[in-house]
Amino acid sequence: MILAGSKTIMPEHITIMGEPDRGSAEEKLRALVGEKTLPEIERTMIQLALDKTKGNKSKAAELLGITRRTLYGRLERIENEETDTEQ
Repeated sequence: MILAGSKTIMPEHITIMGEPDRGSAEEKLRALVGEKTLPEIERTMIQLALDKTKGNKSKAAELLGITRRTLYGRLERIENEETDTEQ
C-alpha cells in the first residue's frame, strides 16, 4: 500500500529499489499506477484483498498490513464517497 499526504501520488513519494535508473521518477510512477489517484489505488487494493480472502475482513486487513478497524474506516469512507457521487 502506498501512503502519501495528498490524493495524488507524486514521484517524490515513490522509491523503486533494485531497478537501474531508467527514465524519470514520473515515468516510473506512471508505469506503476498509470493515471489512477491514491483513493482509486486504495479502493482497488482493498477490493483485491477482500476477493483473495473471500470477503474475510480480518484476513484482508492482515494482508494489507492494516488493522481491521482501519479497514472498516476505509470501507466506510469509500461507501460514503460512492454515495456522494451518485447523488
